[in-house]
Amino acid sequence: MKLNRRIALYALALWMQLVFGLGMTLWRDTLTLSGNWQIYMGSISHDLNGFTEFASQNTPPREIVGYLTPPSDDYLTRYARLAIELYPRRVVWLGNGPAESPITAWTSVDVRDSNWVRVLEKRDIRYVLIEGLADAVPCQQNCVRFDETRSLWVVK
Repeated sequence: MKLNRRIALYALALWMQLVFGLGMTLWRDTLTLSGNWQIYMGSISHDLNGFTEFASQNTPPREIVGYLTPPSDDYLTRYARLAIELYPRRVVWLGNGPAESPITAWTSVDVRDSNWVRVLEKRDIRYVLIEGLADAVPCQQNCVRFDETRSLWVVK
């Protein structure tokens, strides 16, 4: 009789897990489909949607796109969102400055050095999204401005 009770408890646990998992999945999809609720983290501002759309309209698919920002992990969620939204483009995060630790997420680039453009050319990066560096990297030739702090630079 003990064996049948164990099997019944095991079956009940599996059934509860199935019902709970299905309920959570349906609840999440209902929230996603209703209104403006999004699955993304709350720390990403809504202005990134426009910048992402701007980047996808001005860069061809299957290109490598650089994302140049100040050297800070504050841009990590923005980089991740761009990498997802701009697919099939490959986004490479470039931080203007030295790496802060051995596990720094960005590739370190010094824009004060005149050779930093060669680094882009070696990596076949022809499009660079620049954010938060309007003073360090002034928008010049082959540059399309999105707003006062963000732009797209086409490396020729």
